[in-house]
Amino acid sequence: MEPAADRPELNSYYDLYRQVAKKRKLLLIDHYPHWKAILDKGKEEYLKYVPDGLHPDPEGASKIIAPYVVEKLIEGK
Repeated sequence: MEPAADRPELNSYYDLYRQVAKKRKLLLIDHYPHWKAILDKGKEEYLKYVPDGLHPDPEGASKIIAPYVVEKLIEGK
């Protein structure tokens, strides 16, 4: 995807969030693995949920983001 290509250190950036959350014992709801799995299925599949290549549309939010947020809040981990 073009936006990711413009940010070659994106994974390092995400890792910083993970490190800070762990250090401060904060709940981090990390969606990256879900979006990566969809992207791995191909650009066409990814663009169904993220039409501009960067921001999820309402369908992406309701099918990918919301269920995982609810799951993690219930778990509290």
